[in-house]
Amino acid sequence: MPDDLILVGLNHRSVDGLLREQLFLESEKRSQALRELRGLGVEQALLLSTCDRIEVVVAGQDTAVPDEAVLARIAAWIGVGQEELLPRAYCLRGTDALHHLFAVTAALDSQVLGEPYVLGQVKESHRLSESLGMCGPGLDKPLQAAFRVAKRVRSETSLAERPATLAASALRVARDLYGRLEGCSLLLIGSGEMGEVLASEFRAAGMEKILVAQRRPALARATAERLAGHYLDWTEWEASLETADVVLCANGNGHFLVDRRAGERLMKQRRRRPLLFLDTGVPRDIEPEVNAVEGAFVYDLHDLEQRARAGQQAREEAATQAWGILSEELESFQREVHPGGADTPVVAFRRHCEELREEVLADGRLDAEAATRLLLNRLLHEPSRTLREMASESPEEKAQLERFLERLFRIDTGKGKNDR
Repeated sequence: MPDDLILVGLNHRSVDGLLREQLFLESEKRSQALRELRGLGVEQALLLSTCDRIEVVVAGQDTAVPDEAVLARIAAWIGVGQEELLPRAYCLRGTDALHHLFAVTAALDSQVLGEPYVLGQVKESHRLSESLGMCGPGLDKPLQAAFRVAKRVRSETSLAERPATLAASALRVARDLYGRLEGCSLLLIGSGEMGEVLASEFRAAGMEKILVAQRRPALARATAERLAGHYLDWTEWEASLETADVVLCANGNGHFLVDRRAGERLMKQRRRRPLLFLDTGVPRDIEPEVNAVEGAFVYDLHDLEQRARAGQQAREEAATQAWGILSEELESFQREVHPGGADTPVVAFRRHCEELREEVLADGRLDAEAATRLLLNRLLHEPSRTLREMASESPEEKAQLERFLERLFRIDTGKGKNDR
């Protein structure tokens, strides 16, 4: 079944600036878009459109439809020429498409790892496909597997705690500056994932006045509705800086919304009344030097994470664990759809490594350094012996082995062509 899956899309990494803002389609446009796919002969499809991605998943026998035809429809939906999207789009098939779908659903492909919204967005897209009769077994089974991956990542790792931890850190900064937040106002500029996460936490903490400004009115309106706030015309956000208490920036189009000079003018207009900038833009929306302006306080995601208890190391450990879960589920899914088949060498290798890991962990007396050293020794013992035996047979085989290892592990031995 993984062979009967294609995924075509664009996301926050493949596009930037104004183009990224065009990836979001309103719900009625998503319904119409799916109907247009049906007009191409597609019977099973899912369309995911958020502020950071637009992706089409086609399943079953429908995968005979060319990638270019799907990309052409995406270009038409967002109002961009297909030639402009070609170098930015990704077209994945089979296991690659399934791996990407799992990663997206588990918030491992998000701009903010572990963000809580994308799972709900995928489920909403699933329901839309079902309502239009465009979700058969070829699409439903991969989606159910993706939901299982997301559930395991959220329950078995601490990755989902990161957005909440960052939000708690942001709230502490704001309370240190203003005390009670009930009488304060928040201005959200842009529509990045983390910006909305933080804004919703400020709403839950009692901040009643939330304004949303985004270049696309439909996206600003949808975000404001979710936050129980009000949306502004894009031309109004600069004037709103004078009265806001917290400015949440989630634009990330590569240009500073506020630089040092603008910050100086703004703080004079505010009579140096404090202003907290929470910059979640990637790249940054507020010039770092604004922090040197009297009364202005600028925190980006790294600053918030440094203040948070979890810290970067815990996030990286959780992400590693989450990717391991994804790999396990990917292999499990492949075995389900190809029952009775022998394990691939990769599956057998991963199982062997997992068995060695469990053996090492069974000795509860070892600390982290001793356990990892023992695991490395056990992992490398047999391969090292076999490689030495094979390398001794002939210089040519030794050279082939070296090239193979360099490619397999992406390592640079420092040898040039003339060294071999």
